[in-house]
Amino acid sequence: MSSKQSLDFTEQARLEVAVAKLDAADRALLEAKMTKLETELARIEKREAEIAKRLGGRPIKEAKKGRRYQIGVIVTGEIKTLITKRAKDSGRTISREVEIMIEHLVRQERAMGDLRIDLEDIERGANAVVDAALWRRGYTPQRHIFKDGRVFKVWAEPGFPGVQRSGFGRWKEGERKLWFPDWTEDAPSAERETK
Repeated sequence: MSSKQSLDFTEQARLEVAVAKLDAADRALLEAKMTKLETELARIEKREAEIAKRLGGRPIKEAKKGRRYQIGVIVTGEIKTLITKRAKDSGRTISREVEIMIEHLVRQERAMGDLRIDLEDIERGANAVVDAALWRRGYTPQRHIFKDGRVFKVWAEPGFPGVQRSGFGRWKEGERKLWFPDWTEDAPSAERETK
C-alpha cells in the first residue's frame, strides 16, 4: 500500500468518525446542503454544454503561417454589392477582394492600437494640424467668445483688411519714440549691433 493510499484511507476514516459524531439533525442539514450543491453543479455543467453546443461547427484549428484558409462569412446585401463592385473594378475575385479588405482592416487596427489613438483623438489632432498649417501659410486666427462661453474661431487669409497677426516686427519710423519718449537714437540696440 502506497503512502498516498494510506493517507486517503486515514482521511476517510477521520471523515467517518466526524460524521458519526454528528447528530441526526446536523446530518440531515449537511446532506441537504450537499444535494443543493450537487444540483447547482449539474445545472452549471448543463448550461456550459448548451453554450458549447450553440457555438456549433467544427472545432477551430490552429492556423499555420504562410497558408491560406477558406472561411464562410454571412454579410448584408449592401456589403455584398460593395464587395462585388470593388472586385469587378479591380479585376479580382470576390474571395480575393474580401481577403484584401480584411488585411487592410487588420493593418489599420494594429496601427491604431500601436499609436493608441481612436477617431476622437484623430479629430482633436486634425484640428491642431490644420491650425498649424494655416498659420504657416500666413492665415490669422480670429477668436470670438460668446456670452455663454462658446468659442468661435475663423481664419482670415493673409492680407485680409483689418486683420493683423500678432508678433514682433521691426519698429516703424517714429514708432519707438511714440511708445518710449525717453528713447534716444544714441542708445545701443540689438538691431544696430547685428548689422
